[in-house]
Amino acid sequence: MIEVSPTDAPDYWAIRGWTNTLQKMSYDADICFLGNSITYASNFQTYFTDKKIVELGYPGDTMIGMMRRMDMLRAVCPEKVFLMAGINDLANQSMDMDEFAERYNVLVDSITNACPHAEVYLESILPVNRSHRMYRNCDRIIQANQIITRIAGEKGMIYIDLFSLYCIDGQLPDELTNDGIHLLPKAYDRWAEAIREYVTSSLK
Repeated sequence: MIEVSPTDAPDYWAIRGWTNTLQKMSYDADICFLGNSITYASNFQTYFTDKKIVELGYPGDTMIGMMRRMDMLRAVCPEKVFLMAGINDLANQSMDMDEFAERYNVLVDSITNACPHAEVYLESILPVNRSHRMYRNCDRIIQANQIITRIAGEKGMIYIDLFSLYCIDGQLPDELTNDGIHLLPKAYDRWAEAIREYVTSSLK
């Protein structure tokens, strides 16, 4: 069983500070993107100018880290949540897929508890380039994405396969990344197009 307390985090006061700011803004978002550094570097507001978008991307964040930020998500009260999570957890080579599945399940449940009326979309983990020193290949990412697909089906959520969109010859191509894992600005174009129908659709 996974138990997460925000006070366990070394950046507890930073999280509380940003949560306090978001709460005082009284900003009700149409869309929230929750994720790590790949989400942090995005700017989806430029693609969907008629939507109020909040991007809660935190560099280096893990699934447990995202669970600690549920008050931030709750503060912006989004109608839809797009989740990308797991790549930093896979950096821990000792984590097996059963543990990955348990953490991902708890994270998704945390999101639905924080925002019970929001539609939640589960995005795949992106591929990496073989040059990246930590991952080398996409084998564990593929296994993790199979788990995410299964969880989406079990919970009646939409799974968005971004992995296939970015994977060429078994890896993230050189022209879309400068370090083997993070996207260049131009690479976000295809991500935006892949989610456009879900961002612009009416709530069910």
